[in-house]
Amino acid sequence: MLCAALLAAVAWGTPATELSQLLPQEQPPVLAVATALAPNGNKFCTRLETPVDAPPYLGTGANPTCVAVVAAYAQTKEELILLRLLIPPACSIVVYDKTDDAPCGFMPLAGVNHCISLPNVGREQHTFSHFVRTHYWNLPDVMFFIPADIAAHDRAHQIQLMLNSTVFNTTVPGGGIIGHRGGGFWCINASAGRACDGFAYQPPLPLSVCGNCSFTKYCRGGSTTECITPDPTAQPSLQTYFHANVGALSPSTMEHLCQLPLCHYGVAATTRENLLVHPKEVYANIEASLNQSVTGEAIWMMEWGMALVYGMGGAINMDKCHPGYPYPEKCDFQHHHV
Repeated sequence: MLCAALLAAVAWGTPATELSQLLPQEQPPVLAVATALAPNGNKFCTRLETPVDAPPYLGTGANPTCVAVVAAYAQTKEELILLRLLIPPACSIVVYDKTDDAPCGFMPLAGVNHCISLPNVGREQHTFSHFVRTHYWNLPDVMFFIPADIAAHDRAHQIQLMLNSTVFNTTVPGGGIIGHRGGGFWCINASAGRACDGFAYQPPLPLSVCGNCSFTKYCRGGSTTECITPDPTAQPSLQTYFHANVGALSPSTMEHLCQLPLCHYGVAATTRENLLVHPKEVYANIEASLNQSVTGEAIWMMEWGMALVYGMGGAINMDKCHPGYPYPEKCDFQHHHV
């Protein structure tokens, strides 16, 4: 079976000479990419997704700009080549590498415009908030936030869904960045399911269902033995974390949780207009809360709540949530994971 990434690479006309560098030439290029996607026999979900054969649509501006912000840690050059094949050529690629030894050692790499070393803190959410804070006054029109480990959590398939729903969107008049409910934001809004991730499937949910949720224990891949206990932050629930770091500086933010999706796995698309809803200080607050080497609750708060930080443009144009919309007192995090 082939994964969505392979279909995307073929549909966008990637030269076979590039793919042939991954494996001996007697193997078809598509199989070469498949092997690169699954190094060392790792398990991946290989669902098919019909690619959209259309030029990227990046909005109505005279010279729209697009940047894929990639959060990397210890990826191989082959893995980054595969990720590059997924991203349309119209978008620049900026890799932030947190590898401990020889960061950005894969450079130069055709198609990757820049690679910047960052300290190994805060996982991908620290990377994304750092990018927005440091480029706040010069943001591109369209941004994709992508962890470089696209083999995990069915991300390769979901990235293609994201591109088909945004820059390759031909199902909505005008195309462009639409997102799940309009407003220019898209994220993975459902879990990958047991076949791909080891957990039962979690359907799309509004962010409000996790208002009072906190994460007291995390077991990677559903394991009962490989577990960690996150260090509590100063704001131990999702509601208090976002109120302190976003709502306190960006009025009315907390009134829209029921209009925003609960996000998964750190993959998202957004626009400059969405990011400018919040002042620059919001992104500085988020980055500071993630600037720690020990994994803290803030990382999971940000993964679930990406829409609240990066996707408010759609929510503020909708009717507000009804007064007293619920923050559940208890939350079952068996199926919430990164």
